Amino acid sequence: MYTRVKILLVAVFIGSSVCPEPIDPFKATVGPRGLVSNALSSNMVLQRSPHRANVWGWAKPSATVTVQLIDDQSHTIHKGTTVAVEDGRWQYSFPPRPADLREYTIVISAGGETARLTKVLFGDVFMCSGQSNMQYSLSMIDNSTMHIEDALAQNLIRIFKADRNPVYMDDPVDELRFVYFHPAWSWPKPDIITSFSAVCWLFGRNLFTALEGRIPIGLVDAAFTTQIEGYLSPEAYQQCIQYGPVPCYSNIPKTVHGNSSLVWNSVFHPLLPMASRGFVLYKGEA
Repeated sequence: MYTRVKILLVAVFIGSSVCPEPIDPFKATVGPRGLVSNALSSNMVLQRSPHRANVWGWAKPSATVTVQLIDDQSHTIHKGTTVAVEDGRWQYSFPPRPADLREYTIVISAGGETARLTKVLFGDVFMCSGQSNMQYSLSMIDNSTMHIEDALAQNLIRIFKADRNPVYMDDPVDELRFVYFHPAWSWPKPDIITSFSAVCWLFGRNLFTALEGRIPIGLVDAAFTTQIEGYLSPEAYQQCIQYGPVPCYSNIPKTVHGNSSLVWNSVFHPLLPMASRGFVLYKGEA
């Protein structure tokens, strides 16, 4: 059972940097479709049981995709297959696995192509999002040097930072335009932890301590400053306009920082297959 971790004004729902090229903010560009989604990489944390962790990506339509899970003794402990659908997308769900401090390797192959993801952990994954409060980086807070030094010693907390410059998409997309770290997931390192969300990191760090270091933690920094309508799926946005107790704006202009479903279409929708323990939201205060 979780020990409660209190962070002021944060809602928790349980259930090397690369800059983008200048682009037209209203042009629907997405990341390339590879055998493995760009939201997955070596060093990642997959959600532990009772959830089923997912891996996904792209192959030729109707191609058979083989997925192997290999333990730290080089033993294949699980192997399964799935088939890519008409548009080439494939997804595979592992049987539920308990949290484990050991690192695993995932080997994915299809059509003569193979991807190998190493140093993978099973633990609890949390999505972190919100406005500038959640974007505020670890290097900017009080006692930042102390927190950064502590972070650099935490190998069992892994971090992922999604695109903070989403572009306007009329429809949801399936891949992030780009990710900040390469590989996409990492343990804290000097060149990346300083730009990571302070609230997201401290939430995960405090939770890891409360759980006595027994559960690896995966943190997804997906914060972006926009109106709340930008976080809603197109379907939810329309329902909010029609039925919301405080209706959403019905005519949101197409600006980078204010339009309907901006973050949902370009950031959250690509991450939907990622099984997680919960969602940490820090958006607005009165």
